Amino acid sequence: METDQDKVFKAGASTSNITPPLGGKIVGGWNPPEATHVHDELHARCLALDDGSTKLLFIVVDNIGINRDLIDEAKKIITEETSIPTSNILVSAIHTHSSVSSQGESAKRYNLSSNGDFDYYQKFLIRRIGDAARIAINNLEPARIGWGVGSVPEHVFVRRWIMKPGTPAISPFGEQDRVVMNPGIGNPNLLKPSGVPDTTVSFISVQSIEGRPIALLANYGLHYVGGVPPNHLSADYFAMFADRIQELLKADRQDPPFVGIMSNGTS
Repeated sequence: METDQDKVFKAGASTSNITPPLGGKIVGGWNPPEATHVHDELHARCLALDDGSTKLLFIVVDNIGINRDLIDEAKKIITEETSIPTSNILVSAIHTHSSVSSQGESAKRYNLSSNGDFDYYQKFLIRRIGDAARIAINNLEPARIGWGVGSVPEHVFVRRWIMKPGTPAISPFGEQDRVVMNPGIGNPNLLKPSGVPDTTVSFISVQSIEGRPIALLANYGLHYVGGVPPNHLSADYFAMFADRIQELLKADRQDPPFVGIMSNGTS
């Protein structure tokens, strides 16, 4: 009979390429241009943790946003293939402004659900999210874990403002509201920010028992930083973080590869 002393903490990580074909419309701006070049490949990045009795999966997807039904379909596949319950699987999107949408084309982008009518890229994305989970589980090995938090206030600010009484402010549901997102610098109807920014950078770091970096998952509430040409596909600063943290930890050219992950907080 296995006892608690026999249980070994394990961790594994993976990336799964989700770069769409060139030719799709890049969302994030007002007039979506056609994708003509790949600045950096897009990925679903997964961190798997196993304490000997429970497995957890953190999956961060390089896309502007993902509808609930697409996530539910990906979780269903993962559960069928790994037996990990959906309640133990966390999936989020980074909100890159430099990729085609996983929410569908044209008017479908503005629906909260695809109603199971997934297009080619959505079906591809569902499958690759499932692959990321399986690969991370394949890579599970005895590990040690650490975590921490820092503060980086210089890049974040409140984007939603409470407006003066009587200011026209229509909510996404077509109703009168008091709060406006991005109301414009110097707007005379500004009253006060609707809250305070979250300046923290939280992180989880996992290493092999010998100290080899396996993955680092960080979270920062910065809405968006890009800068690639308008026709280029990119995971924006999230990809830069993943690449840079690997360099700083001297974790390149490993097998299995080190996986750096940055998720988007409340931004």
